[in-house]
Amino acid sequence: MQNHYVTASEIGEFVYCKRSWWLRQHKLLEETQQMRDGTEGHEAFSRQIIFVRIITFITTLLIVIGSILLALFFLLR
Repeated sequence: MQNHYVTASEIGEFVYCKRSWWLRQHKLLEETQQMRDGTEGHEAFSRQIIFVRIITFITTLLIVIGSILLALFFLLR
């Protein structure tokens, strides 16, 4: 038996239109170009978020390393 987790999107779709939710669950809902465009937009946004998190991590790491080096410079002077 496969576990199925209910996503927030599924809950929103069910609340908005129970019939649409049922059709999607039974693979009877035809995907439109707007739906594909929306999916691509969400995926692009997710990639941007990942990029920002990586840059933020690298920046934080460089600040920490710089602070340590600066402290060592003043301690060993």
